[in-house]
Amino acid sequence: MTNDDISRRGFVKGTGASVAGGALGSLAGCIGGSGDGDGSNGSSGDTGGDGYGGGGNGSGGNNSGSDSSGGGSETVTVDFWSFLAAENSEAETRFGESLGNFESMHSAIGVNMQTLTGQQMRNKLPSAASAGNAPDLVEGGITGLQFFLDDALADHGSYVEGSDFMDGFTEANRGSMTYQGEYWSGGGNRHLVSMLAVRPKLFKDVGVDDPSQLETWTGYRRALERIKEEYPDVYAYEATGAPNDLESYWGEARTAYADGEDPWFDSEAWKAPTESLKVGQAGRTDGMIRNTVELANAYSSSEAPSRSDEQVPPLLLTDRAASFTYGLGNPVRYRSVKEDVTFGWDGDVWQGPIPRLDPNYGQEFGIDELAGEEGSHGGHLWAIQMMKQAFGQDHNDPEEAFTLMTYLNTSAEHNVTLLAEDYPALAAYEPLNQEILSQYGDSMPQIQKAMYDLPEQYGSQYNTTGADWDLSETSQVRWTDLNQTISQGIAGQHSPSGTVEAVRNRITETVSG
Repeated sequence: MTNDDISRRGFVKGTGASVAGGALGSLAGCIGGSGDGDGSNGSSGDTGGDGYGGGGNGSGGNNSGSDSSGGGSETVTVDFWSFLAAENSEAETRFGESLGNFESMHSAIGVNMQTLTGQQMRNKLPSAASAGNAPDLVEGGITGLQFFLDDALADHGSYVEGSDFMDGFTEANRGSMTYQGEYWSGGGNRHLVSMLAVRPKLFKDVGVDDPSQLETWTGYRRALERIKEEYPDVYAYEATGAPNDLESYWGEARTAYADGEDPWFDSEAWKAPTESLKVGQAGRTDGMIRNTVELANAYSSSEAPSRSDEQVPPLLLTDRAASFTYGLGNPVRYRSVKEDVTFGWDGDVWQGPIPRLDPNYGQEFGIDELAGEEGSHGGHLWAIQMMKQAFGQDHNDPEEAFTLMTYLNTSAEHNVTLLAEDYPALAAYEPLNQEILSQYGDSMPQIQKAMYDLPEQYGSQYNTTGADWDLSETSQVRWTDLNQTISQGIAGQHSPSGTVEAVRNRITETVSG
């Protein structure tokens, strides 16, 4: 597809079923088979996104549905679908309060918020768009890309180019908003960060006196070996092997590279995706796929192939698991297990950088592709999953939706307490991070402060996965071809080397179609 093929200017008004029906059909590949088209099905939530779906929990709002130009007393109602508000009850409450504040600031705009889990979003959004009833604004994540390709969205380019917030957005947020040079999203409000999370007492018991001893893959795996020998009933490393939750692998893969180099494709993958594919060609990429499978085989439970990230904190705090690489810097999920949990190397849970590849690791642990290679600390930074979109169907009100989008992404009223207390995360708008650290930095738990420190220290090594590929099949590649296949490897359906081959074959088939 060329840039001319996707050139769009002006607010696109998709005509109901004809336009959105194309979106529904194209989404089948990236939603139906992948398990998590937008990355939100428990992969970033404290509750796994199970509890708050579909209720139409609005902040109030005036359902007049009239155009704002029709009179000063009339109100345009923006229908807004959110999965972040469904992550926990505190977030849902905060959304209701902040949207009420938004309405008080914009008397001509009302908001009707509906909270949906990730699974509900995947089920409901395509059918609503197909019927010509898409919401005005949605936290659609990567699924929104297909609606952009099918001309169902409003013109995000004009919105972004007329804004004054872009300089404040993080690099990952800016990079996730474009597809082959055009804006398909107006950005997101938050990032999560993948980190190594450990139970310090278990590592101390086997001679790890300081977390610096876990900085390399060699040091970390030697410690895992000692834990396995000393505590055979403890899962020294518990893989979050459910396809929806293998963002842990995405973070691990980055530690074999440096300077933000993508582990999966060369630059501008969309121009020649099969030639740009590194899987099956680059030793460090192949070795880290093998590494994920072999770590799970050696140290994880039999439940690892279906293990979700929110299931691991209870295992850590009851000494059933010693570590995992899906630590998010979110103390809320640990406090939900143990109210008086403590953080830091002398506490119950410590989080820090995922180990970096060192030249010795591959040789010592039998992964030939990694022998003599080295990389830098890094991790997966959730960005593309957090993208918001405004729809442009005939009934939609994109101008009002964009006004709400700006508020949700950049306002301190909405974000500071939400991201510091209710659902801890990095803000995707840098001035908000400065405000959060100013208010909370001195009292932040160690794991939460690490979430700020690591991206600051290692820069582009903490990055989202797939935004730079600019492939229409990005969701399919991420969730199905990579994660589902690696999950099958963890389950024993492929050998470690066979998993590499299967991943390459599946990606090649996807991008060649």
